[in-house]
Amino acid sequence: MALSVSLSTPPATGVSLSSSLPSPQLPGTAVTFTAAGVGSSAPYSYRFWVQAAGIWTLVQDWSSSAAWTLPTSTAAGTYQVVSEVRTSPAVSRDAISLALTFSLSIPPATGVSLLPDLPSPQPVETAITFTAAGSGSTSPYSYRFWLNDGTTWSLVQDWGLLDTWVLPGNTPPGAYLVSVEVLTNASVVRDVLSAPVSMVLVSQPATGVSLSPSVPSPQFTGTSVSFTAIGAGSTLPYSYRFWLNDGSTWTVVQDWSALDVWTLTGATPAGSYQVAVEVRTSTLVSRDAISGFVAMQLQVQPATGVSLAPSVASPQGSGTSVVFSAAGSGSSAPHSYRFWLGDGGQRDLVQIGVRSQSDAPPRPPRFLPRCSRGTYKFSSLPRCDLPVHPIPASLAETRGWPDPGGCRPAFGT
Repeated sequence: MALSVSLSTPPATGVSLSSSLPSPQLPGTAVTFTAAGVGSSAPYSYRFWVQAAGIWTLVQDWSSSAAWTLPTSTAAGTYQVVSEVRTSPAVSRDAISLALTFSLSIPPATGVSLLPDLPSPQPVETAITFTAAGSGSTSPYSYRFWLNDGTTWSLVQDWGLLDTWVLPGNTPPGAYLVSVEVLTNASVVRDVLSAPVSMVLVSQPATGVSLSPSVPSPQFTGTSVSFTAIGAGSTLPYSYRFWLNDGSTWTVVQDWSALDVWTLTGATPAGSYQVAVEVRTSTLVSRDAISGFVAMQLQVQPATGVSLAPSVASPQGSGTSVVFSAAGSGSSAPHSYRFWLGDGGQRDLVQIGVRSQSDAPPRPPRFLPRCSRGTYKFSSLPRCDLPVHPIPASLAETRGWPDPGGCRPAFGT
């Protein structure tokens, strides 16, 4: 009787799987997966599988190679890799490894900038390009643009690799905000949102403004001076704001309005002033332009004349008190007076006083002192001659009149 003996290779009892690099890695990275059978001394054969999006794919069939490399063309994503092992082609497999999960991913962007190609504000009918630039990761970045019209955020350009968006030239005047999102992986909502960028579109702005007074400087107090502004550079309605400097401080004297004239009133006190005006065509901006400063000096109006009248007609007897009254003319300002007495050869200042033609009470008039005989000239600007005849000495002594010291007879008489 024949004895049959069967000799067979002992099967592998298991297989391990490892990667050359830890997960995750950037797309384009070559990652090698290595299998190692256990439980048998016979040569091992290996077969490799990869699962993506729920589908298992054979990537390397049975061979003695214990390694398989993930192609560098593999897209970003999460994958599972397994290896089967056997020691004989007579079986389908001896064992299968645990699935090794491995991810290829682009790191998220950490920031994004957004810049317009023109500064704000801009006139309507101007197309403005906004450019985004992601940072903190490797390309490609995807962008999504948003626009706020002052009340509502609206999506104006959806996700894509295009990093620019153009605000159309037919956008109406207004204050707008533009923002952009960035991401590097479509599996997330977004990586980063930019800060909003402000862009104001205005009606055609004024390029300048002139300012002219109705009368030249200087002027007397009490004069009303009108300042007229004329905007330039736009066909739209202009608004103006007037400023006054009193020598130390600028003050708004007429706020924004369509009125192009401001009047410095006649009640303005004497002094040196400066006037300026701003212009704009839209309330969305602080101003379009400002004029140069126009100087205006207000002076106290001088008197144009003065009259002088004695209380009695010339001649008078020596010892007679004569009152001389002065009256300035040609100005509404308070008048100041200075009186002089002349004896024909010399004039003496005899009184400085103030007399107002308005509401201040008059100062006492000047009295001619009791003098000896002679011709005297008494004036407050114009002069008038008044001969004075002496009083007999006996009468002077009887009345106790003092010596007329300081009075000098005219011509030495």
